Amino acid sequence: MAAMKSEIEDALKSEAFQQLLQLAIQEALNVAVLKIIEPMMKTIAELQEKITSLESQLVRVENMANDNEQYSRRHNVRISGFEEERIEDCITKVVQFCNEKLKVDLSDQNIDRAHRVGKPKENRSRAIIVRFKSHKDKIAVLRQRKELKSTRFYVNEDLTSRNQQLLYCARKDCKNAASAWSRDGKIFVKRASDEKIFKIVSMSDFLQNGLLNFAY
Repeated sequence: MAAMKSEIEDALKSEAFQQLLQLAIQEALNVAVLKIIEPMMKTIAELQEKITSLESQLVRVENMANDNEQYSRRHNVRISGFEEERIEDCITKVVQFCNEKLKVDLSDQNIDRAHRVGKPKENRSRAIIVRFKSHKDKIAVLRQRKELKSTRFYVNEDLTSRNQQLLYCARKDCKNAASAWSRDGKIFVKRASDEKIFKIVSMSDFLQNGLLNFAY
């Protein structure tokens, strides 16, 4: 009996038994941890799916908000180059400008309102934002911008902040862009390598269409 007890004690102390014991404990721990982790991993996966869905919804909402804001500006243009005076009639200035510089026959009856935009800056004249009563008049003015070559004046669509940023990036940072422009508040870029035209909605469009050599 004593000999058997001694053999059992020796077996329990042996390296082989200790290794088997460690393996058994580790396996038991793995099973226990897995039972705890599995539902947590499922919850995390579900949350990640919800986050992805919410991000997609947010992008759609942001795009819709930008489109709605741009649509509200569809009758507007911005004109730069007018000397700013302390007391001035912007509508009269714009009408005279359209008639004389652009050769577009307009009167103050064609303009809903016109005013300087932004905070006053010393030694720098602010642009005038003009809202026409008719979209047709706005288009007529934009079409005559060619008359302003070699002058200090510029006429541009009144873009949202986001669309202004997209157009600026298209003109300044696109390494594979032949030209960039806006039409009815939408931004377009012609790719230099094949002259294909792309509508730009977000910064990722530049990279996806091979227009940039870096990511945003």
